[in-house]
Amino acid sequence: MRTSRTILNLMLARGVGGLEYVFVQHTLNFHKLGYQSVAVCHPKSPYISQLHNAGIEVLTMGNHLRNPFAWIKWIWILKHYRPDIVCMHGNRAIAFGIAKWLRLIVRPFPKLMATTHNTRNKRFKHLDGCFAITRILQENLIHAFGIPSSKIFYCPNAAPRPRAFKGRTHRTPLTIGFLGRHHPDKGGDILLEACRLLKREGVPFRLEMAGEGPLREQYQEFVKTHQLESKVHFCGWIDGEDKDEFFKQIDVLCLPSRREGLPVALLEGLSYATPLVVSSCPGMVNVIKQSPCGIVFPMEDVAALAEALKTMATDVEAWKAFSQCASSLYNDRYTIERQRERLEKGIFTVCKH
Repeated sequence: MRTSRTILNLMLARGVGGLEYVFVQHTLNFHKLGYQSVAVCHPKSPYISQLHNAGIEVLTMGNHLRNPFAWIKWIWILKHYRPDIVCMHGNRAIAFGIAKWLRLIVRPFPKLMATTHNTRNKRFKHLDGCFAITRILQENLIHAFGIPSSKIFYCPNAAPRPRAFKGRTHRTPLTIGFLGRHHPDKGGDILLEACRLLKREGVPFRLEMAGEGPLREQYQEFVKTHQLESKVHFCGWIDGEDKDEFFKQIDVLCLPSRREGLPVALLEGLSYATPLVVSSCPGMVNVIKQSPCGIVFPMEDVAALAEALKTMATDVEAWKAFSQCASSLYNDRYTIERQRERLEKGIFTVCKH
């Protein structure tokens, strides 16, 4: 199935997060599959050195749609590399890829694909193919946008296998882990309110809160106001060995999001056999439905979240069952190897037509 095709992987964001993580993983997977995998990034992308170190050729260009120099650079890239396919991540990347007038200048024009993390961007219907990270997104692309099912390929996010991880045992006090941006969408405030209730009820716990964002000072002020300093630790942004240590020291991963697709943090938690406590966002609910690896609570229901965490702290047998299911689900569906197979199928099918 493999060919000498050239794939351009376009991501023009400058931040760090799940979308950018998926871009890196897809770029590396295409390289592993034997394609000429070229990354096109913003000059200030934090992932350039990581891609270089993995043997990926990296090109840079601006991300402002009204910047003529960015368009000139993009046209040069398309003409010079003559890619068979452009895989796009994020709204800016898609905007650069689908500009109709480009087809008058760049011939032959490559196939266009994008990874869909939500259905807010109606431009997906102009693509030759989509990688949908959840089954729910797959169905929405078909029914809401009228995209033929033959153009949509289910390809969920994935997480690498952790090294030197020997399994879990239930510990007291329970260490809760939160990994995400300090942003309203991620629901860190909901978790802190639940922790206040746990303290009031005398449930022993500790919270490791990893990530950065605009609400960090507000969260820290809440912790100080409610005298949670001895129980809540702010880790900041973590990666590499710090992330490995984070998952080894927590006993449950809590993702209380108000809006979410399929967060990479959730899959990383599964790879470490971590029981989950997640809000009722459809993408995360779908994971729990595949295997009972945790507890779902109604979105923004602080009392229900506190009760779920209390169950994780006090019901050892339930916790063990959740952990075993998390490990099995990861091995069955969310490994990098499994993602690679799905990516290859999508690329092969789109390029064939």
